[in-house]
Amino acid sequence: MSLDQLFIHSFETKLGLIRTASTNTHLVYVAFPDITESEFQKSMQKLFKPTECENGGKINSLAAEQIKAYCNNELKAFDLPLHFTGTEFQQNVLRQVAKIKYGQTITYGEIAVQLEKPKASQAVGSAVGRNYIPIVIPCHRVLASNGIGGFSGGLQMKRKLLSIENSLQEFDMS
Repeated sequence: MSLDQLFIHSFETKLGLIRTASTNTHLVYVAFPDITESEFQKSMQKLFKPTECENGGKINSLAAEQIKAYCNNELKAFDLPLHFTGTEFQQNVLRQVAKIKYGQTITYGEIAVQLEKPKASQAVGSAVGRNYIPIVIPCHRVLASNGIGGFSGGLQMKRKLLSIENSLQEFDMS
C-alpha cells in the first residue's frame, strides 16, 4: 500500500517507548518498545511506501493520549480512526478483534465461529499476527484454545497488557 504522507510519533508509557504512524485521518501502525527506530522506519517504508514522512500528526497525538491513559488504567475503550490492512478476511478478523471488550478474552476458534468460518482458526491466528495496530486493536485479548498463544510483541508484552486489564488470573501463563 502506498500512502502519500505519513506522520510518526514516539512517546513513553509504562510499557516503554511506543511509536505510532498515521495519515491525516487514520492510525496505521503501533510499534512496541522492542522495535528500534531503524526497524520502525524500515517497516514504514516496506508497509506503506510513504513519499513524505514527518514527525507529529493530530491522530498520533490522540493515539499517544489514549495509549498512555490505557496503560494507566484510565481508559477502557479506544476511540481512534483506524486503517485496516490486508485481505477482506484479514480486515474482518481485525474488526472482530477490535470489538473485544476490555478485560475480556476470546480464542482464535471463537472468532472463526463468529465470522461463520468455524474451521478457519489458523487463518484467524495469521490475521491476528498481522495486526499493525496492537494495543488499540486488542490482539492481546485473543488466546489459543490451550493457553495464552502467541503474540507479535512477545509473550511478556502480552502478559503485561492482560495484567493491565486484570484478566491474567483466568489463565495458566506458564
